[in-house]
Order: sequence, then structure tokens, then C-alpha cells
Amino acid sequence: SWLRTVHAIALRLQLDPRAADVAADVLSELDLHGDHDDIDLASELLRLLGTVGRPEHVAAVIPWLDAPLAPLRGQAARALGVLGGEDVARQLVSSLRDDAPWVAANAARGLVAAGGKRFAEQVAAEHADYAEIIGQAVSEAEA
Repeated sequence: SWLRTVHAIALRLQLDPRAADVAADVLSELDLHGDHDDIDLASELLRLLGTVGRPEHVAAVIPWLDAPLAPLRGQAARALGVLGGEDVARQLVSSLRDDAPWVAANAARGLVAAGGKRFAEQVAAEHADYAEIIGQAVSEAEA
């Protein structure tokens, strides 16, 4: 419902790390192909996890990389970058080829944030098609 979405926004703005556990639980219960209210709620929950989430919340976010809507995939990629770790960064490699440029850019940023500059450069060397977008993400991270 819209009320749950408003609550998710409020919790994100309060920067309350305790909200991340609830957000991950609710996100895990939502349908990737849900109705409009679920989509809005999922977007806000992903944003919340990208703000106050912890590595243990990765499992709730990963499925959203395959969401049918680009904004949800982009929010998932952004959140995973924050939640971090090289294993998470590996999950983001496939999102670099997303048809939506915003999703691919968030995946590249997440790849750099989660795996580090060296890992990102290694992926760019192995996948020449992604070198430009990864290079841009590395430059942004260094700025």
C-alpha cells in the first residue's frame, strides 16, 4: 500500500539501521511482477537498503536485479554496490549489459564500490565491451 511506501521513505530519511532488517524481510515477500503499490514499495525498500543495509541483506536484493522494470533493477544494483563485497560485485557483472543505460551505469558503480578498483579493472580487461562504462565508474569513484 502507499502507506507502507511512505513509511519506507520515512525510515530511509531517518537513517535508522534497524529498519534494514524489516526492509529486507518485506522486500523478500514482494512479487517482482507485483502491482503498482508493490513496485513503489520495492523501490523505496531497495533505496532504504542502499542507505542503511548491511551485507546480510544481500540475499533480499539479488532477485531484484532481474525485475521487469528498469528502475527496480537500477535500485537493486545501486544497493548491492553499497552492501558490498567481491561476491556481490560478481553478481553485478551481468547487469552491465542491461538495456537500460541507468541500470548498467548503476551496476558499474556498484561493481567498483563492492569489489574495488582493482576488481573493476580486471572485469574491464576480461570484458572489453564493459571497459568504457567501468572506466567511467572508476573515475567517478576517484573524484
